[in-house]
Amino acid sequence: MRAVLLIIAVLALAAGEAPRDSERDRAAAVAIADLDRQLDAIRRLDAPARQAKEAGLGRTLERTAEKVAGTKHEGKALYLLANWRMTHAEGKGVDEALDALDRCAYPGFKSAGSYLRVLWRLRQGRVVEARTLAEPLAVRIPEFAGALALVAFHERIGQKPARTAGRDLLGGDASRDGAARPEPWLLWLFVGGIDDAARDFVQPFLSEAAKPAYRGKLRVVCVTAAANPLLAVTAFRQLPDAGADLLWADPGEGGSADEWAAAWALPTLPCAGVLGPDRALVAVMPRPEDLRALVGPADASERPAGDGRVGKPGTR
Repeated sequence: MRAVLLIIAVLALAAGEAPRDSERDRAAAVAIADLDRQLDAIRRLDAPARQAKEAGLGRTLERTAEKVAGTKHEGKALYLLANWRMTHAEGKGVDEALDALDRCAYPGFKSAGSYLRVLWRLRQGRVVEARTLAEPLAVRIPEFAGALALVAFHERIGQKPARTAGRDLLGGDASRDGAARPEPWLLWLFVGGIDDAARDFVQPFLSEAAKPAYRGKLRVVCVTAAANPLLAVTAFRQLPDAGADLLWADPGEGGSADEWAAAWALPTLPCAGVLGPDRALVAVMPRPEDLRALVGPADASERPAGDGRVGKPGTR
């Protein structure tokens, strides 16, 4: 069949009749280009403005998916829509968008959609099903092997991490055991250096944990694998609401970074986990607003209007 199609194309070219996109394909290309420009502009904003803009993209993504339906751009539009719904719409309609992506005639973004479905099953707490989806995906596309690492991280819930003590970068102690803090709940944030990406990840958690409802209930422990701990301390102290411990996972040869990663089965950086009163994991990869269910909600007056849920794509 491919040979037949190739022959037809060659004959058309020889006759001077170059294949032309349909009017619908051209309109779809324009719609996707417009969306890409919007997304690029949003990516350039600071974190609060970016999150607010992203939260309002739902209708735009739905209209774009409608405009490009049946074209080679449909997969991208449906993937972005599913990702947005998982991040900002409590997950409503995620499976419908991913099912539509699976039915697309064009292969683009189908593998990315499979990866997103693994993340969605993990968000739903359906870890066994997530593993069932992740295993063949990792075999088929090795670049998505990270899906299995994420599943393994979720499978650690209920277990106690083998390491909770490290070099204290703020208090001056040679070592601090974060698990020895008196608060019943401990939010652990793992980052590389304290760069822009790490700040965007850490800051929403710090802002949430700084609310009065969490006082005496929750402590934030941040573990950084920064190559230069002094720069990490300087950057961390500049974060608003930075009332947290900062421990160092030395990334150098013979350092402790690998021990931290193995003890927690960290799938990637940045990532997060919550230890309960018995210091076993009760949640992994939470969103800042998820803490309200674990330790008690903040006052209603402190919640942002609309309470749009923000995650990484990915990763959140």
